[in-house]
Amino acid sequence: MKKLIIGLVYCFFYESSSGLASQDIFESSTRHNLKLEFKRPASGWHEALPVGNGRLGAMVYGRVGLEHIQLNDDTIWAGSKNILEPKPNTAGVIAEARQLCFDGNPHQAQTLLQKKVMQSHPGKRSYQPLGDLFIRNLNIPAGQLDLLALPWLRHEGNALDDVNRAAAGRAGWKEISLKTHYALGENKTATFLSYFELSAAELKALGNDLFLRMGPVATQAKVYLNGKRIANLNSSTEFNELDVDGKVKEGKNTLVVVVTAGGRRGAMARMAVLSGHIPGFQRNLDLRTGIASSRLAGSAGYTQQVLASYPDQVIAVRLTANKGGKLNLELGLSRKSGAAVSVGSNDSLVIEGQAIDSNPKKGVRFAGQLKVLPEGGKVSTSGDKLLVRNAKAVTLLIASSTDYNHRNSAQALLHDRVAVCGKTLDAAAQLGWKALKERAVTEHGRLFNRVNIDLGETAPSIVALSTPERLYRLKAGGNDPDLIELYFQYGRYLLIGSSRDSLPCNLQGLWNDFMHAPWDADYHVNINTQMYYWSAELTNLSECHEPFFTFMEALLPGGERLAQSMGCEGFALGHTTDSWHQVGLFGHCQYGMWPTAGIWCVSHFMEHYRFTGDQVFLEQRAWPMLVAAARFGLSWMVEHPQTGKLVAGPSSSPENSYSFIDEEGRKQRSSISMGTAMDQELIWQNFTDVLEASRVLGKEDDPLVRRIRKALPRMLGPTIGPDGRLLEWSEPYEENEAGHRHISHLYAVYPSHQLSLIQTPEKAEAARKSLAYRLKHDGGYTGWSQGWNINFYARLQDGESAYARIYDLIGNNSWPNLFDTHPGWGMGGLKTIFQMDGNMGGTAGIAEMILQSHAGEILLLPALPKVWSDGSAKGLRARGGFEVDQEWKKGKIIRAEILSTLGGSLKVRYKKKMWHFQTKPGQRVSIPVHN
Repeated sequence: MKKLIIGLVYCFFYESSSGLASQDIFESSTRHNLKLEFKRPASGWHEALPVGNGRLGAMVYGRVGLEHIQLNDDTIWAGSKNILEPKPNTAGVIAEARQLCFDGNPHQAQTLLQKKVMQSHPGKRSYQPLGDLFIRNLNIPAGQLDLLALPWLRHEGNALDDVNRAAAGRAGWKEISLKTHYALGENKTATFLSYFELSAAELKALGNDLFLRMGPVATQAKVYLNGKRIANLNSSTEFNELDVDGKVKEGKNTLVVVVTAGGRRGAMARMAVLSGHIPGFQRNLDLRTGIASSRLAGSAGYTQQVLASYPDQVIAVRLTANKGGKLNLELGLSRKSGAAVSVGSNDSLVIEGQAIDSNPKKGVRFAGQLKVLPEGGKVSTSGDKLLVRNAKAVTLLIASSTDYNHRNSAQALLHDRVAVCGKTLDAAAQLGWKALKERAVTEHGRLFNRVNIDLGETAPSIVALSTPERLYRLKAGGNDPDLIELYFQYGRYLLIGSSRDSLPCNLQGLWNDFMHAPWDADYHVNINTQMYYWSAELTNLSECHEPFFTFMEALLPGGERLAQSMGCEGFALGHTTDSWHQVGLFGHCQYGMWPTAGIWCVSHFMEHYRFTGDQVFLEQRAWPMLVAAARFGLSWMVEHPQTGKLVAGPSSSPENSYSFIDEEGRKQRSSISMGTAMDQELIWQNFTDVLEASRVLGKEDDPLVRRIRKALPRMLGPTIGPDGRLLEWSEPYEENEAGHRHISHLYAVYPSHQLSLIQTPEKAEAARKSLAYRLKHDGGYTGWSQGWNINFYARLQDGESAYARIYDLIGNNSWPNLFDTHPGWGMGGLKTIFQMDGNMGGTAGIAEMILQSHAGEILLLPALPKVWSDGSAKGLRARGGFEVDQEWKKGKIIRAEILSTLGGSLKVRYKKKMWHFQTKPGQRVSIPVHN
């Protein structure tokens, strides 16, 4: 058998002479330092730290012996423009399906739509990585620290009772390489074996505090080390850290894992890492500066800083040796497939390729370039690698260029991509590290530092723990308000890093290491994409909203063609799109027959106006999109023959289904109906947005506006069912999944303002009952769903329930680097993946608990939980162009000050008190909360 692969995982750290941040970034932790902190290098992507400038991103592992920095460019997509031509007579089929729904046969309507309207998936067009940068530190011998337990042996038969005997021999074992996972069928068992050998020196290098770290397994596993059981695992969504101090020995060690799948399929983790405490090692991500740093102290130590510069459009890496030391490095670029690496010059490497997936049409062409700037020492080449010898410090710059055309994704750009990279790198190199860093940190801080929140004090002994340790403690029931502050600001950090002047956030924001990303890392516009931007205006990051608007405008022509094919006017959009601006109704009816996503997306245009007061934006950009969505809403609704109400459809309620008894007494299933709550609520929101915009722009006599005024009173609105819950469909059907993750019919509560405690208390209570019912049946089990639940409870002014959802979201749906987790159904055996929506939903929800302004007035502390009894929030934004500062003690506001950036009427409510002011632009108003 091959010997266990052993690889170094030392790290670098923060340079004390680097201008802007002259203090030691790794000084003792203090409150509100807003850093993710780790005592060990990353064992995998789930522990690496993200940096991004909106277009370029990197995941930094913090390893020194062989550092790994995974690179992304948000325009690298497989596939190509592929217009989905509608099936013949789509409009006629939809009309026939509509009548079937009215006749009480929605199951037949679904069958008809599936066969004659729904199209096949347009094929793989996944978002892909740019590549990987590897930095080998030639000063440190290989094989000193971490080891990766690969390859595995698997036993061909059933689980073995005598693990010691099984491990001693080779009979019945087969060598496998777990590149992703090993899948087990239902009620199946498999046994896995790995050997690793440690010399006395290697065992000493690992030090004390030894842990075996394993990826998720499903559904149950027993872990044996050297013949003794050390753990029972039963989680498919967590990375496991097992204490093996004193259980690892010099010489040959045997690791055996027996995995048993229960009533559902199971899988074996691919990753197992042995790591120990590394004296003098630290790494962190400073949210205030946007720098991922790592350090190994001592005479043999090194420092590393990594940032993504927005002003200069490069990823920059700074490496320094400790006093008296020299850097000797080997540098390489690589990509899993679809690219070639060459030496560009004595100080640069070039990687060129094209994104290719199972879709036969090739995707984006790209080029990346690495430039080395040594201080002292020399740079030379060795094959396709660069060697640095005897340098005091080294700056690495990475640039990327692609042929993706934002203006017309069907027409590739024709520029010289390598030349563009070279020009970008030369400009950055002229600045030097100090200026480059100062420019990047200043620009990042210009956005990030606008908002500060304080939710209470965490004990210094807890703050001093690593971020993973604090997560484990929170999950076990501990209180840690500083960690919640960190999570809130992390969401803002991720938005800044993944949404600036390029494509909007995809499912993974910007950061992805898959060649075939889960769900292609595309744009799911039935909730996920919108959720990324819920916090943009409220948390003072309005500029980060811009890529979303530009992207939506590019979807308009395709959306108009889709609407026309359906026999409608205006702009329609299905549940998913991608960088190629794909528009169509594809897949299964349960999720794909839902053409109102465009209406939801367009509401963001109006929200941007409400927060900024930008009338030029409202007239030139928002109004055309609002009108296009309204025209579709008007033509998508018809009069219900029994009730006379205007109802939309036929369509689904995103990804959900129901059962009913037909006229012959048989139980039927369907996901298609007329007048689903979410469709009605979306159209209502759009119509009210158009009416509001028309008053501002003087377009109240527009023919479309008159049509909307007539239609609004006739629309079917949110309805309460016999059990007091808000109905998801127009009839009280039986839900097939009582704990479904989508809670679409509560859109009227959030992010819409159709229902509220003040204006519609009875229906708000019905919404509360619906939410409680879902959660009682294990709803909210995905990170994004939990994020939505926080916002629901915030709008319902239930701070305790909102806090409980925050507690669950951070404690149960977070990886060690605080990335949100999501079950990876059908993703090649992956049991947990990263989706950024949970992070962003959580950030928005925390802000909504502190400040709301959707009901025509500013609500101070509308959903404050008892655990946040003392605190403050500065810089949050309210609709109307207001910026709000609040401070509270023992659950009561002691100070509130509001800056009016636009002037105009200001209404403020705190509990039962109300204040009304007329303000001027630039005026600060102190709210007399003590009176």
